[in-house]
Amino acid sequence: MCDNSIYKGEYYGYRESILEKAKEQSKSHKEGKSKNIHDIISLLKSKKIEGVNPENIFSISEHIIDSKLISLEDDFKKEYDDYFGESNEDNSNKYHYVWIAMSEEDFVIVVGKTSFSKKARSQYGDLFNSYNFLNSVTQHTIFEEISTEDEKRFLKSLHHKINNYIKRAIIIPISSNGIDFVNNIEKDIGRYLIDKEIPILNVESHEK
Repeated sequence: MCDNSIYKGEYYGYRESILEKAKEQSKSHKEGKSKNIHDIISLLKSKKIEGVNPENIFSISEHIIDSKLISLEDDFKKEYDDYFGESNEDNSNKYHYVWIAMSEEDFVIVVGKTSFSKKARSQYGDLFNSYNFLNSVTQHTIFEEISTEDEKRFLKSLHHKINNYIKRAIIIPISSNGIDFVNNIEKDIGRYLIDKEIPILNVESHEK
């Protein structure tokens, strides 16, 4: 069992070593030694989680078909109808799920939760939102005023790299829309991965 101090992000050395673990994961992935996305799905399916049908846990990925890039959201849109049918027995107008974002090397980046309208044709939840450095008009305006062209190009490049780091995700549909219920499942899954010695880049996110 993993020390509870890890759950609070207070475990000495965990945060400092997490990026090194990401590098190790990349090397192990190439050598076929690390837990990959299929291994993690198998672990989750073997764990009894209230409100989750293990057969409805599925994965999505960014990939190319016939020279066309299929984004994570494209893959989700194609797949989700097959897995969310029995979800949300509360008859809510939303589907709820926990997601595990992963890099190309199957390194776990973050465990999160989100929801989307059953009538949605886009906007399928937080997993697919872009990360932005400049979140307000004021920030953007100041940046444009004080930055050099080289700085603007650098920020654009960095923004692209960050938003292209997530290449895969595991989707866990939840059969309830109760906020506390969903929060507890997110927390339970994050802690379970840590218990299984699977490092998480944003180790505190599922605890909030």
